[in-house]
Amino acid sequence: MLLTSKVLEKVNHSTIAKLFDKSMALLWPNGVQHDDILLFVSDAAPYMVKSASVIKVFYSKMVHITCLAHGLHRVAEEIRNMFPKVDKLISNVKKTFLKAPYRVQIFKNEAPEVMLPPEPIITRWGTWLDATDYYCKHIQSIRNVFMKLDDDSASILKVKNILDDQQLDANLVCIIANFGIISKSITQLEKRGLKLVVDSINIVNRMIDNMNIIDTQSKSSGKT
Repeated sequence: MLLTSKVLEKVNHSTIAKLFDKSMALLWPNGVQHDDILLFVSDAAPYMVKSASVIKVFYSKMVHITCLAHGLHRVAEEIRNMFPKVDKLISNVKKTFLKAPYRVQIFKNEAPEVMLPPEPIITRWGTWLDATDYYCKHIQSIRNVFMKLDDDSASILKVKNILDDQQLDANLVCIIANFGIISKSITQLEKRGLKLVVDSINIVNRMIDNMNIIDTQSKSSGKT
């Protein structure tokens, strides 16, 4: 049940705490049952962590936990920062085909079995890794398409320069081989009805085990 939804002019620990308290008054109009509030789930943003500590003063039995899926999304954002060339590729390829039906038709002619390039959505966690997976699978098709695009617009020239980079393919493979499971784990954690111990923690543990295996294999092969 959604108690309230509000756009805050200022978002900080104080405004969040006030909104939370007002929401509880909607649930208990005759007097808030402070001891009945047991769990506060949020992302791990500093202002949310601080707001939880403020709220806990009045709701002493409340436990604050941060969202596992959001935590993994923040890891994915760090991975994105580590691979700026891949990030530029994803951003600029999508721009090339926006509101450009002629270019879209060329894409469909050259790569009829490949869907149009995806665009990561900020509000949907893990979509940058999903886009990376797309390029890892279809990078040669993307190159073939851009060979057919002969106009000299800035976005096309920028993409062609990125596609010529010798490290690009290795970067794409590296991301998916080492971090592809993060996106899958985020999708699994977003499902409704998961049990904290049985389901959510097991998903995270499987991801950690998988990444440990990759790390061990890299060390044994002399890679870092």
